[in-house]
Amino acid sequence: DQFFLSGGWIMTSVSPTDDYQTDMSYTLPTNGFSLGIGWDFLPNVQVNVGGQYVMYQAGDRNFSHDFAYSGLMVPVKENLEKSTWVIGAGVNFTLGGN
Repeated sequence: DQFFLSGGWIMTSVSPTDDYQTDMSYTLPTNGFSLGIGWDFLPNVQVNVGGQYVMYQAGDRNFSHDFAYSGLMVPVKENLEKSTWVIGAGVNFTLGGN
């Protein structure tokens, strides 16, 4: 039996304008860490499991809102932040050869 371990780190760096960001669709700089393990289950079959945790750096969106469509523009500051977990599993099959 052989076990395999892998790990990684990912980073994104973005700088969108306030016009690009919305409460439903926005982008933020990230840092992510991942870890995976593989196991030679049979000579030609490997089982894999992995996961990744991504942390987004908090950001702000500043805009003016027309209060009750009255023409009174109210300044608004939204805080944009989130984090994400990703988990995956897989099976590798080796066909012929070593």
